[in-house]
Amino acid sequence: MKNTQDDFLRRFIFDKADVRGEYVSLRATWETIQERRNYPPHVRSAIGEMTAAAALISATLKFEGTLELQFKGTGAIQLMVVEVRNRKTLRATAKWSKDAGTNDQTTIFESGILAVTIKPDSDANTFQGIVETDNKSIAQALESYMEKSEQIATRFWLESNNQRVVGIFLQKLPGGATSEEDWTRITALAETVTQRELLSLECTDLLFRLFNEETVRVFDKEKLSFECTCSDQKISSMLLSMGREEVWSILKERSSVDVTCEFCGKEYLFSEQGITKLFASSVESNTN
Repeated sequence: MKNTQDDFLRRFIFDKADVRGEYVSLRATWETIQERRNYPPHVRSAIGEMTAAAALISATLKFEGTLELQFKGTGAIQLMVVEVRNRKTLRATAKWSKDAGTNDQTTIFESGILAVTIKPDSDANTFQGIVETDNKSIAQALESYMEKSEQIATRFWLESNNQRVVGIFLQKLPGGATSEEDWTRITALAETVTQRELLSLECTDLLFRLFNEETVRVFDKEKLSFECTCSDQKISSMLLSMGREEVWSILKERSSVDVTCEFCGKEYLFSEQGITKLFASSVESNTN
């Protein structure tokens, strides 16, 4: 069984400035995500950074629900999706073109959009915001999104390698009295962080290295882990949404309908008898 003690979010605040921060570290969860696909290096780096970013943004939600980051592009990476539920569990996946292994990360995000979707568990409306990547990194695109949609100054520092995903998030507190001088000073200190420090230092050591001249209060860890929310019911609903004609055309070609979850790799097999029963039950429920 994998050790998930290093998979967590950790909040921190500056006592003498209205600035809040979040730190995320993922090891076992990141290993599980990588096991699902043989990601080319640049794709792996990109999905790792987006996973860190999604976890950090989820920490700002004040309700129970799901936060989804989705990137759609026309270049090397065609799709990346990360979902975080209630700041506790997450899953991620990506699709890429054949030349993804030869593209560097600047061309990966040359053309595409990044969508931030918030889905409350309650009956509250789903919220979605979209930003064009325009050759920005994941961090830069999200900073632009937060500045335009939330009108809140926000910064991200994201890194990943084969073993670990790490991220830091800084944000001005809404309605706070933080001066521009405070914000500039704190973000300038954070800018001194190196890739090596992010990936090798533990949370408190890293924060001390960056902000030892500030008064920083660090809170308890919130554990994170990988969990996929796919189920028989959700796959059945997806098949029903495709319609009887399309599903039956697949049956004629393959004698069964096989669906593999893009996030966890679980396979769902529907025989002709199962498909007949599925659509019959749907008709029956709609007439009652």
